[in-house]
Amino acid sequence: MVSVETILRWILYLTIFTGFFGSTLEVYRFNNFSIFAFRIFLILLIYIFVIFLFQSGKLNLKNINVKNYMLFFVFWLLYASISISWAVSVNDAIREIFFLFSGVALIILMVMLLNDKKSIYSVYYIWLLVVLISLIVAIWEISTGDHLFSSKLYGETRQHVMYNPTSLFYNQNDFATFLTLSFPLVLMSFVFFKKKVLKIIGLLMALILIYVLIETGSRANLLALVLQFFVYIFLFTSLSMKLKLVIVSPFIVSLLIYLEPAFIYIPVEIVEQIKSVYEDAFLDGGSIVIRLNLIKSGIYHAISSWGIGVGAANIETYIANYDLFYTGNVTNVHNWWVELLSNYGVIILLGYIILYFNILKKLYIYYVQNFDVKMKLLCKAIFIGLIGFIIGSTSPSSLMTHTYKWVYFGLSITLLNYLATKEKSDVSINSWTHHG
Repeated sequence: MVSVETILRWILYLTIFTGFFGSTLEVYRFNNFSIFAFRIFLILLIYIFVIFLFQSGKLNLKNINVKNYMLFFVFWLLYASISISWAVSVNDAIREIFFLFSGVALIILMVMLLNDKKSIYSVYYIWLLVVLISLIVAIWEISTGDHLFSSKLYGETRQHVMYNPTSLFYNQNDFATFLTLSFPLVLMSFVFFKKKVLKIIGLLMALILIYVLIETGSRANLLALVLQFFVYIFLFTSLSMKLKLVIVSPFIVSLLIYLEPAFIYIPVEIVEQIKSVYEDAFLDGGSIVIRLNLIKSGIYHAISSWGIGVGAANIETYIANYDLFYTGNVTNVHNWWVELLSNYGVIILLGYIILYFNILKKLYIYYVQNFDVKMKLLCKAIFIGLIGFIIGSTSPSSLMTHTYKWVYFGLSITLLNYLATKEKSDVSINSWTHHG
């Protein structure tokens, strides 16, 4: 007979998988409220989990070693709920709290239900599958100019934008940030899998991912990709390997260009995209100027609120109605960190930053200490992904609604919980053996 834990775990896998697709898997729409497959599975998961807790009469937290992380997310959810009392737009606040609740619930359920290597690897496989699907859709978009109905560019006929890939997401920036998080996970598959076919598929996916990322035109995420590369070289290679890379890189690049001249397009395009950041910064109405003004607006309203924030999802209302800076009718902050500060204040932002860098620190420590090759790979890939996210998260208009961010945090914290539990278990065994 199949256990309740197994059923819960499989529903969780379906919840995670459908979460990447968002409105692409829309089941029903009523006015401004949509029911996605993700929401159905999440509600079902929470319902069965709660029933199981009541029937068993106990909540086993013995092997939960990341309680501080979970408490922060619960505190954030409570703070957001209280912020309704001073929010100008209550409807926007309630809508955002719903998304925040979904994300926090997903993280907690991942930690509670995924407590072994097999289940953690399963989430990794799901992520790779979604990346593969998203890249196939992206290549179709680039080739045809067509898009899924959930895309901002659906039905677009302007030549200069209709071929930009959005894949399973609403716009290019949302997709690009997902690709930035995914790149290290995809690249590590070349080492993670033993079968040559899977290694080749992983390597091809990584190359296609870089090409598609360039096609999105997201400059922040291209910078994030470059940052990921340098962090990898600096932290995860030996001195001899660093020297070898410096010596061999020009020859590899030359060989690639000789075999396929189109490869020269990639570095040239990256340079052009990054160069445009600086050029745009000097234009009065340029996107960089507007984004800087959005950042200034967010900080201004955070200060005006005495550091407590303007309330969940309310910064858009403040920018639209009470702003001092020119933002070209754009009301989304387009910066995850400023969004946290302006909506939720200093306490939540500082807590989030502390949590973020604590996760990075622990991932690196476990990478250094661990002897399990696959666990080392996963720690390294997630670490590099989070480094890229620091910059990549400044690209989308808002990240609160994107499930992939919550899944990534859930995977990170679940991995740390497993490694901490295993570490305690190993210490206990060694202690028992020693005393014996």
